[in-house]
Amino acid sequence: IFQRDGLELPRQTLCDWVMACAYNLGPIQEALKRELLASGVLQLDDTPIECQAGKGAANFRAHLWTYTSPLSRGVVFDFALDWKPEHVAAFLGDQIEGYLVGDGYAGYGVIVQKHPALIEAGCWAHVLRKFRDALKESPVEASRMMRRIARLFDVEREAVEQKLEPEAVRALRLKKSQPVLLEIESEAQALRGLATSAPGPLAKALTYLENQWPTLLRFLEDGRVPIHNNSRENAIRPIAVGRKNWLFAGSERGGRA
Repeated sequence: IFQRDGLELPRQTLCDWVMACAYNLGPIQEALKRELLASGVLQLDDTPIECQAGKGAANFRAHLWTYTSPLSRGVVFDFALDWKPEHVAAFLGDQIEGYLVGDGYAGYGVIVQKHPALIEAGCWAHVLRKFRDALKESPVEASRMMRRIARLFDVEREAVEQKLEPEAVRALRLKKSQPVLLEIESEAQALRGLATSAPGPLAKALTYLENQWPTLLRFLEDGRVPIHNNSRENAIRPIAVGRKNWLFAGSERGGRA
């Protein structure tokens, strides 16, 4: 108990304040969610957090999903007790349509199969990282592929500098990015034999590229679709930094707050 203005009031903890803020900010979260889902281009990814399971029970790994869109400044987080795609599907609802930009998580494919109006799009930044991981083992092959991928990002930078509208972005990509994609595909096919004979980071990068190839071409269809998911990762950075301080969520209710 503490006193303020002559009245005795119950002392509130930081957890109480977080719970109260979460409750009062709920309508804003719902409004942002509606805006993102209606945008037609949704970017998403998750980050793990530790969650307490209760007295005497070990902590478990929960997940915070992050949703953004290149067509909106909003960011929405959604807490889930595990990594199952059902949580994402429940968040998206039944009326969702447009592009779903992700990192190759298998659950996205499950969701897209159940939602014919959804189209999965891949992330070239993740491809770039896979080949960066292979630099030490295969410096010549990995760096050559990275230079080609970098040219895709150069085209995107050109579109931003020229402040192009989506249809003009699409035209620029078809003119400049599509030939680069053909080079990347040809290079990957040439390296496949080498990677098969010597499994390692390069083989993993090529397998990821091959498995994701159809989704990695989606950005050619619509100028609104980004070629990478970096903005979503920027949005999730406060969680990655914050959990070094707060360490874990105290409960499912606390995680949602």
